[in-house]
Amino acid sequence: MTKNTKKLVIILPGLNPGGTERAASELSNYLSRRKGVEVYLLLMYNTPLFYTLDEHVNVLMPDAAMKKKLGKIFYIPYMLFFLRKNIKKTQSKYVLCLGYILFSLFATLGLKTKVIVSFRCNPYIKRFGDHKVLNKIYHKLHKLLSFRVDSFIAQTNEAKSFYANRYNCPIVVIPNFLKSARYINSGQKKNRIVFLGRLAYVKNPVALLEAYSRIEDKKDWQLHFIGDGILKTELQKMIHHLGLSDRVILHGFVKNVDAILSESKILGLTSKSEGFPNAIIEAMANKMAVIAYNCKVGPSDIINNGQNGYLVPPGDVEYFKEKLDYLIKDEKCLNKLCEQAQKDSKKYDINKIGQRYHDFIFK
Repeated sequence: MTKNTKKLVIILPGLNPGGTERAASELSNYLSRRKGVEVYLLLMYNTPLFYTLDEHVNVLMPDAAMKKKLGKIFYIPYMLFFLRKNIKKTQSKYVLCLGYILFSLFATLGLKTKVIVSFRCNPYIKRFGDHKVLNKIYHKLHKLLSFRVDSFIAQTNEAKSFYANRYNCPIVVIPNFLKSARYINSGQKKNRIVFLGRLAYVKNPVALLEAYSRIEDKKDWQLHFIGDGILKTELQKMIHHLGLSDRVILHGFVKNVDAILSESKILGLTSKSEGFPNAIIEAMANKMAVIAYNCKVGPSDIINNGQNGYLVPPGDVEYFKEKLDYLIKDEKCLNKLCEQAQKDSKKYDINKIGQRYHDFIFK
């Protein structure tokens, strides 16, 4: 470490399986390898590290026993103290907040650090669902603490427009990036449709299963779900009820998703809401065609309809099924989409996007 070393603290809840966590780990790895940059990954909770981190990334986690000892409510002030203490200890001039942003803003009050915020979800989504009182308190607190945000990273132009009305600071659009592929398939791809994401209501995996089940002539095509969540049991029951146990496979969380994606042909995304879907660009990099609900926000920023994939009106299961059926039957069109998707994915290379993060954070 030298006198001119730039220190960055990246704050997020944990390093569990998820898009934000994956992005945080890959960005930490990229920046830690840059000359003159020191990265600290500061976690709010002590949880297992699902993603692999470079040896140069410094991981700071609270005492695992404290959450159980203090309980959910009293753990919060302890966690805020832990965040603040370690930001000061690292003597970092830069803090990047990813997830549970309010906690990070509280922890940095009064500190002479540049705070960069990046919300990774749909900007229109309600944090507490239909609970009006909690949502009102949540937005009031964000408004009160908005002065602590020095700059903002949005993932899409629509998100930038949304947050420009809430934060009086520089806002830049930087999309998600592709990690380095860990597995490249040199053989023939399999007739496989893939769902990649949490098995949760917002990701809506049931819709993809329903669309697949409606295809009359599935030939030898299979449907694979990569991910886990509260809808797993419901999906298992549906698969059994539909008589698709030999065609639909639930993998759970998988560390090396490229090993499956590189052997597959189509990604199905039926989310009700997105921020910037990592699944799409990862599938494109693995030479897959993408069929996605055109939900807010993200899919339309990545997919050029009819060129590298298809956009389907949200909730239209029948139209989604028609697009699946069309690509299953028209191999020439499928191959064309796959080729273009892989070409278009190059713009999301981590060396290009990571450089933009570096320049914006440390400018």
